[in-house]
Amino acid sequence: MIHKGTKTLQTDRLILRPFIKEDYKEVYENYGFDKEVHEYISWIPYDTLE
Repeated sequence: MIHKGTKTLQTDRLILRPFIKEDYKEVYENYGFDKEVHEYISWIPYDTLE
Protein backbone atom coordinates (compact mmCIF):
# COMPACT_ATOMS: atom_id res chain seq x y z
CA MET A 1 0.00 0.00 0.00
CA ILE A 2 1.35 3.42 -0.91
CA HIS A 3 0.41 6.22 1.49
CA LYS A 4 -0.92 9.19 -0.48
CA GLY A 5 -1.60 11.53 2.43
CA THR A 6 -4.86 12.51 4.02
CA LYS A 7 -7.64 13.64 1.71
CA THR A 8 -10.52 15.95 2.57
CA LEU A 9 -13.94 14.39 1.96
CA GLN A 10 -16.94 16.67 1.54
CA THR A 11 -20.67 16.07 1.12
CA ASP A 12 -23.63 18.42 1.37
CA ARG A 13 -23.77 17.92 5.16
CA LEU A 14 -20.22 16.97 6.16
CA ILE A 15 -16.61 18.02 5.73
CA LEU A 16 -14.13 15.41 6.94
CA ARG A 17 -10.58 16.75 7.11
CA PRO A 18 -7.46 16.36 9.24
CA PHE A 19 -7.34 18.21 12.56
CA ILE A 20 -5.51 21.52 12.54
CA LYS A 21 -4.03 23.40 15.49
CA GLU A 22 -6.86 25.94 15.45
CA ASP A 23 -9.42 23.18 16.16
CA TYR A 24 -8.43 22.96 19.82
CA LYS A 25 -11.41 24.96 21.17
CA GLU A 26 -13.96 22.87 19.29
CA VAL A 27 -12.29 19.63 20.36
CA TYR A 28 -12.41 20.70 24.00
CA GLU A 29 -15.97 22.04 23.88
CA ASN A 30 -17.41 19.05 22.01
CA TYR A 31 -15.73 16.11 23.72
CA GLY A 32 -12.38 17.00 25.28
CA PHE A 33 -13.70 17.43 28.81
CA ASP A 34 -16.72 15.09 28.75
CA LYS A 35 -16.12 12.18 31.15
CA GLU A 36 -18.87 10.09 29.53
CA VAL A 37 -17.11 10.27 26.16
CA HIS A 38 -13.82 9.29 27.78
CA GLU A 39 -15.32 6.07 29.06
CA TYR A 40 -14.78 4.73 25.52
CA ILE A 41 -11.41 6.24 24.56
CA SER A 42 -7.93 5.84 25.95
CA TRP A 43 -6.89 9.36 27.03
CA ILE A 44 -7.81 11.25 30.19
CA PRO A 45 -10.42 14.06 29.96
CA TYR A 46 -8.95 17.56 29.82
CA ASP A 47 -9.46 19.71 32.91
CA THR A 48 -8.89 23.05 31.14
CA LEU A 49 -8.71 24.43 27.62
CA GLU A 50 -4.97 25.03 28.01
